[in-house]
Amino acid sequence: MSDREKFWQLSNKLLIRVSFFDVQATSKSFIYRITGDNVISYKEIEPIRFTIMYKLCLNSRDELMIIDLEEVAYFQANGNYTHLQYIKGETHLLTVGLSKVEEYIRRSWPKDIASPFVRLGRSLIINQRFLSHISVLRQKLTLSDRGSISYALTISKPVLKAYKESINNGYIK
Repeated sequence: MSDREKFWQLSNKLLIRVSFFDVQATSKSFIYRITGDNVISYKEIEPIRFTIMYKLCLNSRDELMIIDLEEVAYFQANGNYTHLQYIKGETHLLTVGLSKVEEYIRRSWPKDIASPFVRLGRSLIINQRFLSHISVLRQKLTLSDRGSISYALTISKPVLKAYKESINNGYIK
């Protein structure tokens, strides 16, 4: 039974708002005025935009952790564990290794959208949305919210140089 048929089953005059979503993450909304078996009138109203939220759910025997990937600044290896740093300052210790975190991100991110996460060396995955500065000579990479919070991470020169060149090649054509 279609949505329109469901509306027609209503017996009293009603005003109903219905949203139809398409692939581009936008919607068309209509207001239907329904009486008995007939749609008396409808009017298209302003389209609604919604954002897709990327979350990673890690479930263990004793706890469930939901990670908001859009707010993660970086993941850093810590032995068999992974240190999670949110851009706003919150930190967590995950009970999985960095390679598992990388795999989970890859599997959860849509294939048609480029992931902002990049692995740098054996011990670090950064969110490139927060990248603000690279200094190969000082072996520092800075992630920042462009406000009051920033994280300076130490990375080996060869890894940092290769990453800097890959970014540069992406911008210069």
